[in-house]
Amino acid sequence: MSARPPILTHREEPMRTLAIAVFGCLLSTQALAGPVTAAQKSVSEAIAAVRATGGECKKTALSPLKDARDHLDTAKRNRSEAGLQKARRAVEDALDESQGCEGDADEKMRMAWAAMNSMMDAAATAAATPSPAEKQLQEKRQCWNYRNDWSTVDPGCHVTWKGKYAMGKAAFIALENKLRNEKDRFQQEALLNRAFNWQKKDLLTARQLERLLGHIRGDVDRLEAVKKLAKHVVDMENGSRVGRMFKEARARRDALEEFTRRRY
Repeated sequence: MSARPPILTHREEPMRTLAIAVFGCLLSTQALAGPVTAAQKSVSEAIAAVRATGGECKKTALSPLKDARDHLDTAKRNRSEAGLQKARRAVEDALDESQGCEGDADEKMRMAWAAMNSMMDAAATAAATPSPAEKQLQEKRQCWNYRNDWSTVDPGCHVTWKGKYAMGKAAFIALENKLRNEKDRFQQEALLNRAFNWQKKDLLTARQLERLLGHIRGDVDRLEAVKKLAKHVVDMENGSRVGRMFKEARARRDALEEFTRRRY
């Protein structure tokens, strides 16, 4: 018989602990329900072919195939990853131990083995696909001010404008560092002009803009920055927080008015 992929052994158990922990949920998903059902059908067809062949084939291969069928039924009913693994091993045992299984019986057992592997591949794919909650956590971790405290995450990180999000953590931190290290006011202005030109159309959150304004000295230069950047803010409804960066009332009023203007 042709070589087949090895099954997992007890020595590999530590490597699959995480997968086992989430399989119970995965078995209830549509992505895995189909492959499990297909494996059940394929094993049942192999059992029928082995019975029809009879003789040594039936004597050596039928019992492990029936074990595989039972393990699949139990795994589907109890949402058990261990049951899937046992079913896969049982099909391999049937192939390894079978004698006199030729023609349709051999073909159906090989098809059952392929179905078992497809089922386990689907399980691995499902395990690697983040749930909505996991995706949200990943997005939070990409937010520029994520510090393992969800309450401090900038809500603007999850707002889009024309399908685009605000600058991510790496891009924003790089820009902030450049602005902080640039002491010349005209160079700071040029830096922001390059970062937010009409071609790039990068976006900011209100809190990111507030943070950048903290590195610009004086109400006059801060107001010019707001006039340039307000239209790039994804959460304009939070623009009022920028007002606290201005000492003079008139500059503060002019800055807040920018968040009522039309965006590009």
